[in-house]
Amino acid sequence: MLHLLIIFFAGDVAEGHFLASPHSHFRPSNHTAHDNQPVVEFMAADPSAKSEQKPEEVLEEVLHVVSGKSVMRQETQERVANNDDRKPKPDKGTAPDKSPDEMPAERSNEKLDANSNKLQTQDGKTHRERAKDTPTEGEKRGRRYEGFTKPQKQPKYPVIAKIHEGLDIVFGRYSEHWYYDWKLWVGLTLWLSVWGKWIKYGYGENYMQRALFAFGLNIVILHLLQYASSIKMGVYIACTLLTAQSLFQSLLWSYAELADDSQDTLQDFDYDTMYLDLSMPMEQMVVLFVAQCSIWWFYMTSILNNFHFVHANYMFWLAAYLTMQMTMIFNRGDDSVLGNPFPVHDVYRLMKSCEKVTLTLKDSDKLQSEPIKISKASVITRGLMGFFCNAILREIMTYTIPLMLMGFKEPMDFVVYCVGVNFICTIDDTSGGAFSMQAATDPEAGTSMEAIS
Repeated sequence: MLHLLIIFFAGDVAEGHFLASPHSHFRPSNHTAHDNQPVVEFMAADPSAKSEQKPEEVLEEVLHVVSGKSVMRQETQERVANNDDRKPKPDKGTAPDKSPDEMPAERSNEKLDANSNKLQTQDGKTHRERAKDTPTEGEKRGRRYEGFTKPQKQPKYPVIAKIHEGLDIVFGRYSEHWYYDWKLWVGLTLWLSVWGKWIKYGYGENYMQRALFAFGLNIVILHLLQYASSIKMGVYIACTLLTAQSLFQSLLWSYAELADDSQDTLQDFDYDTMYLDLSMPMEQMVVLFVAQCSIWWFYMTSILNNFHFVHANYMFWLAAYLTMQMTMIFNRGDDSVLGNPFPVHDVYRLMKSCEKVTLTLKDSDKLQSEPIKISKASVITRGLMGFFCNAILREIMTYTIPLMLMGFKEPMDFVVYCVGVNFICTIDDTSGGAFSMQAATDPEAGTSMEAIS
């Protein structure tokens, strides 16, 4: 029936009986119904106009069709309004705080909140509040053990954290200008004072002097890294300073031996490093040098790219000074974990006499070892490689180990690397040996031998 009325109404419109007819037209009324939709009224322009149907019949049919559409529209709006009332309407003047990806999750949470507010438990808690109080699987497993407590938001190692906070106040950077930092002036005073004593009175194995010397240089290096333009620049400056110190102290330690011209050049030549084991070929020395430098570079690369004062722990820095430097490295003699300093004076003596003598390995497994004659170029090459690894790199490692260890977060990492880092400078160490020297003019020396490289 409804379809017939719509077809009839459309046909009348097409024939011009209503909208196209000069005698009648539709116009919207100014009055509105309860569903906020305009009411369409039929107005006859000329009551005396002739029409095939009576105006009352046409009006009744048209109002019947329009009223049916209004009822359907009203029901749809009521359903939409009921759904909108369940969630808060956003302010049109402000943008939403959440991203579009978070909006579906937010709407689901709002529906969950609406349901939870209606369905409360006996203790007055919503579903979300009950979920927070529900123990996790880890907590359930932990409750099986006596003394279990729920983890709290606090430092993992409170004692270490507390000591670090106290030391950070003392050794941290709290001045905008580098020349106001106390570490620079106190460190230079301790460092240069001990140097002055050693230069004037000679070097001595005094524990307190070495402790003041190392502490002063440590805080100077801290100052350089804290006020440098970058961590890498600070490390480069510190390495340059330590290289200069290594050169100077090697000359100072060997001064007495180098100045003694009356020393017997034919005395036994002792060695404890592979670089001075003259029985090993030069190819093996080159491989050793490349391998040792590579490992050392990996160590320095780790400091250059991982160290930052934001993650530094001054408790570990102080422990590295006491444990590594003052217990395992300095004033230990032959038992130092970084090995002995490179014997520059022995290399110098061998370089002066290598063309005049032959060497025989003492305590050899062979019944009679063959005499060895070595060239001056070979002695210089071995000496340079050994000095670079066992003097310069050793000195840099000695004073940068605290920097590496203070960058760790776990105490066990500190313990492991205290032991593991030492092999870098001792990879070339041997159990020791000695060569006896004989003059090349001695008939027993084998003067017809050619120098080996």
